[in-house]
Amino acid sequence: MADARRQLEGTFIAANTETRTLAGDVRVTSAGLEFANGITLETEFVDIQHATIDPAAARGDTLPFGRNPNGHWAEMRRVNRETTAKGAASIAKRDDNLTLQYDEPASSLQITTFAKKLFGGVVTGPLLVYLSQEYAEAAVLDAVARRRE
Repeated sequence: MADARRQLEGTFIAANTETRTLAGDVRVTSAGLEFANGITLETEFVDIQHATIDPAAARGDTLPFGRNPNGHWAEMRRVNRETTAKGAASIAKRDDNLTLQYDEPASSLQITTFAKKLFGGVVTGPLLVYLSQEYAEAAVLDAVARRRE
């Protein structure tokens, strides 16, 4: 199991049409998120905890996701700056909060944007859904192998 204080890093592939159209694939670093469609979010680490992947569980000023020992994490980051390429959509504003929800190891990722109120704020952005590059490649290879059988 990963250290509860380690920030997520890696490259993730957009897993659905909405995510692919709005943001594209994403590279997550400790400094922020770089989306293929020309969006860059400079972020500040806030907290990380075990969590269920259930945005509907948000209540008050607590973490928006309940505790869960099943290897899921909710990492909270504050947006310090968003830059967009010409024609790219905005997905967060300065002082918005992002929740990066992922399993262990990080084979899937969901990114949710919350308004300025930290934890339990109103969801203001789209739910972006990703698969890790390694997981996506393995799924494609598995599908090709099944067709050959």
